[in-house]
Amino acid sequence: MSAPIERDEAWIYHLTPRAVWDALPIDERYTADSLKSEGFIHCSYNDQITGTANLRFAGRDDLILLTIAVERLDVPLVVEATVSVEPFPHVYGSIPREAVVEARDIAPDAEGHFRLP
Repeated sequence: MSAPIERDEAWIYHLTPRAVWDALPIDERYTADSLKSEGFIHCSYNDQITGTANLRFAGRDDLILLTIAVERLDVPLVVEATVSVEPFPHVYGSIPREAVVEARDIAPDAEGHFRLP
């Protein structure tokens, strides 16, 4: 059995289709549909990535994982309980491009499940 992942709250993560990120002009802020519909952008901590990916995006192979530096956000970040009762980070506003320090491909295995190294 592997050891649990230790949470690092300096970073949050957001899954989005690669096409959305690639279409974003370099001088614009990132937003997600949920900002308009729910008032915030859904994010995860490092220990929540695979659970979120498997629950919401199982089998999708068009995703990237954005790594966001919390200290570079200029909009509110609120950690809130969700339906699962586990608290997740929610970003209440568009994310400055300079807060996204990495955008990397994330793909499911042959069975459609996500696993991170």
